[in-house]
Amino acid sequence: TKEGGRKEYYNRKQGWLYALEQSKTTDVKITLNADWKARKGNFDYGAAGSTGGALYISDDCTHNITIDLNGYTIDRGLTQPVENGLVFYIDTYGSLTIMDSSEEQTGTITGAYNSTEYAFADSFGGAFHVDYGTLYIKGGNITGNIAEYGAGIYCDDQDDASVYIQGGKIFGNTATVDGGGIFMENGYLYVEGGEITGNKAQNGAGVYWTSDNAAYFI
Repeated sequence: TKEGGRKEYYNRKQGWLYALEQSKTTDVKITLNADWKARKGNFDYGAAGSTGGALYISDDCTHNITIDLNGYTIDRGLTQPVENGLVFYIDTYGSLTIMDSSEEQTGTITGAYNSTEYAFADSFGGAFHVDYGTLYIKGGNITGNIAEYGAGIYCDDQDDASVYIQGGKIFGNTATVDGGGIFMENGYLYVEGGEITGNKAQNGAGVYWTSDNAAYFI
């Protein structure tokens, strides 16, 4: 949706690339009408550089992208680790908002498997890696993701990166080292709602914190 208008796509690649292009100049909203699963564990579009097959939001996407899960699932579909096996890589001065308008709140982001146990280069982040910009979690379930650091959400060592947890559930994620739910290397964390529970890690099963910046639990 752009400025009150609406475009409907049944081709996920076409819809995602349209949203990325529009977010360079205006806020845009994607509402899922079916499950969105990576083909052979790889989203082979919207990815760049070292981000592998993740859904990549680049630094020229300066406005907000909202994804309404609408009760459906975004699934990277990995059962074995791959290099940069993330779901979303956020490298933008804009923002990404995740919500779920479904009555049952069954929308889910899952299927990341990102680990250097198998000699891959980047094991930071499962469902989300926030390099720059802002991530808002307003609804949905972030679950079933695996990474060494930050299996649910990993926030990079940038002062201008922020994570807002305003709703939804972060549960059932596994970090083989630190931060089962969230790993904050830097940036700001605001927890205003939602649940972070039942995640696993050697250290910081819920939230693992190394940032010099503040965390706010409201």
